[in-house]
Amino acid sequence: MMRTRPLILTCVVVGVLGSAAALVGWVTGAQGQAVRLDGDVSYDFGEIVLSDKSKLYEHTFRLVNASRGYLHVEGVTSTCGCVGVDAEPKSIAPGESLTVNVKIAVHKPGQFGQLAAMRFAGYAQPVQLTLQARVVLPEALTALIDEVVVARDTPRRIPVQYSSRSPGQSAPPQLKVLTPNGYSSTTGEWMRVSGGEAAASSRWQCELTIEAHEGDSSGDVMLEVPGADVHLTLPVRVR
Repeated sequence: MMRTRPLILTCVVVGVLGSAAALVGWVTGAQGQAVRLDGDVSYDFGEIVLSDKSKLYEHTFRLVNASRGYLHVEGVTSTCGCVGVDAEPKSIAPGESLTVNVKIAVHKPGQFGQLAAMRFAGYAQPVQLTLQARVVLPEALTALIDEVVVARDTPRRIPVQYSSRSPGQSAPPQLKVLTPNGYSSTTGEWMRVSGGEAAASSRWQCELTIEAHEGDSSGDVMLEVPGADVHLTLPVRVR
């Protein structure tokens, strides 16, 4: 159900929005007169890396009253509370500007879009504002265990995951492993555990096998993905 709140814009996560948002937004009043707002009524944030879900992303729309009379902003229709908007001033004389400050929060990877409707007094149809983004996971290399403890001459298998920002990455990553003296390591086959050809990001997993030999001591195993700025240090303790 749609709800109305004055000057508060919220969003609905949808698929990729089309190119219907034009450079000029307009609506028609009950008597057939048109209200015009000159300016861009759509904005694409581009790629957003989902590293902090509490972070807000901002954009300011500047729209000019191109009609012959005053316009009065009654409010914005919305369906959820993940975006806030301040619109000033509420009443706009012909030729004057309306400033709409938008703040959005994103919470999951994928295509993100929101469509909000600004209502004006005396006009049945709202002016629509369109916001878009492509949300991707940060590139990261992680081990799925908290502590690596190995017994001498006994292979220890460690699940390792790599999150890629490359959309639809089809080729598995390459893993470079640096071990202390006396250790040996092998890397199993990478398997994609999420994402696909059309996905905004993908996640891969493999098994890293580490073995400590007689006379070795505890140390750090260094992992990296060549070509990506991601590294992981695994402290290894020998028992």
